[in-house]
Amino acid sequence: MQWRPGWKFKLNNRIDVKDTINKWCEARVIEVKPNSIVVHYKGFTSKFDEELANDSSRIAQIGRYSDAYGSGNKLKRLDSKQQEDEETDEATKHKIKLEEDMFGEKLAEKNWRIKHVGGDGNCLFRAVSHQIYGTEDHHKYIRDKCMDYISLNKNFFKQFIIGGDQTIDQYIEEKRRGGGWGDDI
Repeated sequence: MQWRPGWKFKLNNRIDVKDTINKWCEARVIEVKPNSIVVHYKGFTSKFDEELANDSSRIAQIGRYSDAYGSGNKLKRLDSKQQEDEETDEATKHKIKLEEDMFGEKLAEKNWRIKHVGGDGNCLFRAVSHQIYGTEDHHKYIRDKCMDYISLNKNFFKQFIIGGDQTIDQYIEEKRRGGGWGDDI
């Protein structure tokens, strides 16, 4: 019978145990005491049997660290998958960084650069303000003028607003308040 962390030990539980030379081995519980267990290492004589505290860090679910078959093997596979995912994430981040650097070099050849703007829901209007005035400070004015333009041209813009005629006025008022993304039109 396999033991899992959080369970009480029982006779004949199969577990992984780190032996006295720090190698993980398959072992079996041969005695259960109130605060400790006695284990027998598979493939070894009884002279190597050992008593361990129930909460010893040298005890793990069977197959977790040894080559023994058991539910701990699933944990190893999950750890392996997690490590693989982390390595993929790092490779993806590295690839994105290289592509961003190459893009930056292409922009620099034309004497252009990327200007990062505040990401508070006003970023579209901040970017336009920066292009026109050289500063993000006029984003509220830009937003207001854009909403004036949409209001004057409702018949055209209503086709891009969910709800069309019924919701365009509400849409314009919400967008005038600021802080809401403006990239949907």
